Amino acid sequence: MDKQGTARFTITRNSIADAVVLGISGEIDVSTSRGADAGLRTAIEPRPQPALVVVDLTTVGFFSAAGVHLLAGFGRSCDNRGLRHHIVATTGTIARKVVLITGLDEEFPTFSSVDEALHAA
Repeated sequence: MDKQGTARFTITRNSIADAVVLGISGEIDVSTSRGADAGLRTAIEPRPQPALVVVDLTTVGFFSAAGVHLLAGFGRSCDNRGLRHHIVATTGTIARKVVLITGLDEEFPTFSSVDEALHAA
């Protein structure tokens, strides 16, 4: 597992079979989004690329419009590389509410657990 971040957020990278799970913890706002963007993009650069990228937001405590923009851009980067990408956001969390309100769930298939995301067709 690789870990990157600041005191306000961290990104972990775990390889599971042919997938990569990127776990974001902490706050995603205008002051952390640039670092989070670099962390997400770095995580999908290695070759060979994974068959699936799962962005796990279950431990995100704050999620601003900058976070929405960050994930939308990351989704486009995945699309441009031909990478399948899913979001994990547990029901009732701020991340799940933001994903649903902003329509990110239309760009990213959204699941309640990493296991569900990994086993989705």
